[in-house]
Amino acid sequence: MSKPTTNVALPKPRQSFQVLDSLQPGESLLFQLSAYDSLCTAITFRQRRDGTRFTRKMDCGGVRVWRVS
Repeated sequence: MSKPTTNVALPKPRQSFQVLDSLQPGESLLFQLSAYDSLCTAITFRQRRDGTRFTRKMDCGGVRVWRVS
């Protein structure tokens, strides 16, 4: 058996959620509904990493995310 290649470049994520880091409490953003699963993961990561709180709601065919604190 051949060894697996370890230096394969990983594809870039379809969408970057770094913009969540710049949200101030009370601000919101609208994301595409197709990114819902990865958006939830990004929100959970930031809540655990920074202690920031977010809430989300389906809105205008997408997902609106508010930073609460």
